[in-house]
Amino acid sequence: MIIDKIETKRNKTTVFCGEKSFPFCPQTLLKYGLKEGEIDAKTFFDAKNESDRLLCRRQLYALIDRSEKSKSAYIDALTSRGYSYKMAVEEADAAEEKGFIDDKRYAECYLHLHEHAKGWYRIASELRVKGVPTEIIDSLKEDFGDHTNECIKQAEKIMKSVENTYENRQKAYAKLMRKGFSSEEITKALDQYGSAEPEE
Repeated sequence: MIIDKIETKRNKTTVFCGEKSFPFCPQTLLKYGLKEGEIDAKTFFDAKNESDRLLCRRQLYALIDRSEKSKSAYIDALTSRGYSYKMAVEEADAAEEKGFIDDKRYAECYLHLHEHAKGWYRIASELRVKGVPTEIIDSLKEDFGDHTNECIKQAEKIMKSVENTYENRQKAYAKLMRKGFSSEEITKALDQYGSAEPEE
């Protein structure tokens, strides 16, 4: 195969071969002695595979540095950038072994960040969507405890701008349910606004 051009712009190196272009890590180009002209195909793709892994690793650590996510979310982010699923998983596994990715730590932080505005069921659902394993989510439930006071505060925010009617209390109930509070917490929060039965 033939390398037509090697171009570096804004710290990004691209190797052009005919109509195809490949991102490359500069260190890999030097290691394998890749330059413009004819090149053995096996050497080129060995270099490309090694380069892809280095670029994948750098991208992963850049994502980790930017914000903490679940392991699954990091893998999804890498595959969306064109890295193979296998490589993304392997790099995420390695980062997890080093302690840079920790689903339990992420879930605990997420829980404490949102527990005053959302109920357990909403938080648990969001963590599942973010790829946190079910066993980790279940292990946090005991730490969550009773959040009736938070539910009351949310109920007050909803009810202060509407008339205290059965219909509006039912709407408030539905909103609080969507926020993930339990039916017991919601009932206690709305008791101060009167009966749950429709007015005669």
